Amino acid sequence: VDAMVVCVRAEEMPFGMSDSSVWTELILKDGRAYLPLRTICDVLGEDVTWNRKERAAYVNGTKLASLLEDGTSYVAVREFDKLGYTVVYTPDQEAGTYKVEITK
Repeated sequence: VDAMVVCVRAEEMPFGMSDSSVWTELILKDGRAYLPLRTICDVLGEDVTWNRKERAAYVNGTKLASLLEDGTSYVAVREFDKLGYTVVYTPDQEAGTYKVEITK
């Protein structure tokens, strides 16, 4: 499943841009939507670290619940709330796509 992710930050991003959009894979599992952690954090400008022992992802020191699929760490859309972001998740079932807005 594909998703359009729109990231908006209050502070200015490089080149005077304040938002960025990216099409990425979205995984639906057990009623939750998951996005690829590294892809989204790169767009948001957040630092990601991986703790091998715990098999856990940390963003700026905050542990996020994640799902490991084919070597890629996916994070539940709502986990970005822990980082101070506001998340609006809008499924368009007719088109078979999803829109996720992540705002800080």
